[in-house]
Amino acid sequence: METSLENENIVDVTTNTFEQLVIQESNSRPVAVDFWAPWCGPCRALTPILEKVAKEYEGKFLLAKINSDENQDLSAKFGIRGIPNVKVFENGAITDEFSGAIPEGQIRQFLDRIIPSEAQKLHREALALINESKFKEAIEVLKNAQDKDISDDAIRLSRVEALIKLGKVSEAATLFSELKPLSKMEDLAQKLKAILDLASSAEEPGDINSSQKTLANNIKDNPDDLASRYQYAQLLASKQDYAAALSELLEIIKRNKNFQDQAARKLMVEIFKILGDEDKLTGTYRRQLASALN
Repeated sequence: METSLENENIVDVTTNTFEQLVIQESNSRPVAVDFWAPWCGPCRALTPILEKVAKEYEGKFLLAKINSDENQDLSAKFGIRGIPNVKVFENGAITDEFSGAIPEGQIRQFLDRIIPSEAQKLHREALALINESKFKEAIEVLKNAQDKDISDDAIRLSRVEALIKLGKVSEAATLFSELKPLSKMEDLAQKLKAILDLASSAEEPGDINSSQKTLANNIKDNPDDLASRYQYAQLLASKQDYAAALSELLEIIKRNKNFQDQAARKLMVEIFKILGDEDKLTGTYRRQLASALN
């Protein structure tokens, strides 16, 4: 890492090193990018304070200094119209910023707001584990995170997600009932609620495997047994086997569009909401559903 002032938490950044030193580094800690220029009086006042604080915070954030005169492409890309301008990057995106030479006390307040707490650090660790399908490990980390900050509903919501992924639907539903989701979590909360609703419409978790086998046999013996096929699709959806569930629901619609007041179509729409518009299954089955209904 190219460092400034012989401190690993302060770096000089150019266009060539921006991706590595800002974007990639922001995946592990906040990066405060200071756009400055040698001729700028307020910059000469602000930058030493930022450097002082960066040393004192000992790696809780990285101070990345960009000479806006020498890196005009970066200044243009991020809409820098006046300097000094400090932009904070987290996970590759700008999450906060300020302009002008503000007092040291305000700088510390600003940084304290963006630096993650111990609970937030654990939450990030758990999210990485969830992405790796390590749900048991994620749940343990999330428990520790909750112990450190019991008021953080974002942590609790992630724990609900991990429990669902692990198949512990009843425990997830109980935890979800205690949530008061924040607006920024609304999309995820709605998605998890839809999954839990699907699970609650199926049989008890302990009976799912035997019921699934019985229903599959019923369908094999009588392909027109749409009631069994619909229950089978519900069970598949409750286990998050959405591809198989959508296939069964589409087959119901092909055989009887109006079965149980279009229950199959309605359940397909609910699954689309869970998967999201960008999911390939959503696009594929939406087209097939439209064709089957016409």
